[in-house]
Amino acid sequence: MSQQRMHKEHENFEISETQTTRVKVLRQDRIDMEPGQFFLHLGKMQFEVVNISAFGIAVTIDEAQLPKGDIPKEFLGAKLTHKDLELQDLHLREVRRLTKPSGWTEFAYEVIGEPVRIEFIHGLEAASQVIRKQKEEQTN
Repeated sequence: MSQQRMHKEHENFEISETQTTRVKVLRQDRIDMEPGQFFLHLGKMQFEVVNISAFGIAVTIDEAQLPKGDIPKEFLGAKLTHKDLELQDLHLREVRRLTKPSGWTEFAYEVIGEPVRIEFIHGLEAASQVIRKQKEEQTN
């Protein structure tokens, strides 16, 4: 495909896109995740979710757990889970990779197509807080 500007017509307006560049968007609607609660499964790899928004997910993995060779930049059918409960299949594209001195690597993915169902995330977090409070009250 050429690097020419593409024009897509939608209803009564036109959207101009550049094939080779991605518009960077600042996302301020991220939800920081509690450790050990949410995971992203990409093929045989399991990443812990660090933060999430409707349009993106940041995950982390121990460098020792990364497979040898290249990791694909795009995943179709990535599974978002809460502990062992599957929440949603996602189409993701890598936008950032950062290896930290601690030996962990952080990946940021943009969501392509259907956004993350944030209402599920909020519901699970609320339910977890209620359960946590109940456990605290029982031990006191």
